[in-house]
Amino acid sequence: MKKYILLLYNVFIKIYGFRHVIFNHFFSYFTKHPVISNTDLTLDKIIVSKCSVSRYGDGEFSLISGKSLFFQPFYPVLQQKLQEILISERNNHIVCIPYAIIDTTAFIDSAKSYWKRYLSINRHQIYKKLDLNKNYFDSLVTRLYVDYTDKNKAAERFTKFKSLWHEKNILIVEGDKSRLGVGNDLFFDAKAIGRIICPSIDAFAKYDLIIKSIEDHHSNYDLILLALGPTATVIAYDLYDLKCPVVDIGHIDIEYEWFCNKADFKVPVKNKFIGEIPGGTDVNESCDDIDYKKSILVTID
Repeated sequence: MKKYILLLYNVFIKIYGFRHVIFNHFFSYFTKHPVISNTDLTLDKIIVSKCSVSRYGDGEFSLISGKSLFFQPFYPVLQQKLQEILISERNNHIVCIPYAIIDTTAFIDSAKSYWKRYLSINRHQIYKKLDLNKNYFDSLVTRLYVDYTDKNKAAERFTKFKSLWHEKNILIVEGDKSRLGVGNDLFFDAKAIGRIICPSIDAFAKYDLIIKSIEDHHSNYDLILLALGPTATVIAYDLYDLKCPVVDIGHIDIEYEWFCNKADFKVPVKNKFIGEIPGGTDVNESCDDIDYKKSILVTID
């Protein structure tokens, strides 16, 4: 009996899944699509406007749908906040969603296949959460290298990003295994770096402590950079009116590592947490880089 029940269940899943994909396929042809500025326009917006930036990827959309991530458990308050931000309109703050939702022509085949599969299942639910009259920007603006067919643009884009912190005092708020800029020259142009170190897993559980730490230290800095998953999306929104921009910088350090090493695909980076690839979370607990240690202002356990 159990065997037949399992068989019927699998048939149901296959039929339902197929119908779901077909629905999203036709839905994409007959519905209004969101307005999303491409990567270069988004980068120009960040550099010129010096705006705060909240970014959404598949993880943030999963949390809005009520699902946990392996590094960020679901909380109703996080879900509500992410939904609020997604349709918000605030001066000097932009909301970024993947430009891949409307165009993947610049990507390598594996990236195209991923987004095709993802959107075939999730497009309708994502569109229901958006304000289709709002102007969005590209959340993949921090993913400048490995997924692109033409990798020649990466150097120019990274150089442009570096101009954001050129001769600036920057405050980096990151997970305890992110280690932005350690082992590379991404932030060599910065005047000074301070760091607030947060948990790599379930950072949102420490949200109030993180906010207080930023508020206690931000007056000494010209720019705040966040690399803290969905928690960064919310921080950039809640602190958008600080005297300095608050930018969810996401995966830029890992992309820069791949760029510097001319990687053809996503590979682990020594002593840096990468949640999206096998072996990417196998990271040493401690970091012996002297400059990194000196830059730490606060560690939130």
